[in-house]
Amino acid sequence: MEPQEFHHREPGENYYIKTLCPPCLDFANIKWRLRRKGMTNNILIVHPRDNVAVALRPLTAGEKATAKGIEGLTALQEIPASHKIALKDIPAGEEIIKYGEVVAVCTRDIKKGQWVHTHNLESKRWRK
Repeated sequence: MEPQEFHHREPGENYYIKTLCPPCLDFANIKWRLRRKGMTNNILIVHPRDNVAVALRPLTAGEKATAKGIEGLTALQEIPASHKIALKDIPAGEEIIKYGEVVAVCTRDIKKGQWVHTHNLESKRWRK
């Protein structure tokens, strides 16, 4: 798929243009729509089966992660925007579920609230 141009305006900022692939463009549009509706959620759970959520903005260590249906989730470390946060303890070898589908496998134990990225998972497709 070809990247697309995405234009939107943050409150108090000038217009900017980014080149995003279609999945990133969809995610950026979701974040923009949530902000327009005045929602204060800082994570997004894409599907009810997911064991990870997506940070809508950078999260600091100790910050409460908020989303509909989530209580008591605290970021255990800094989590960059658009990266995954664990919604529950995930033992090594368990599948990472995002979009309601298996996207990876844990290579080490992940605690609820930890950053989930390439340092603690590997793609199931490219698994050795």
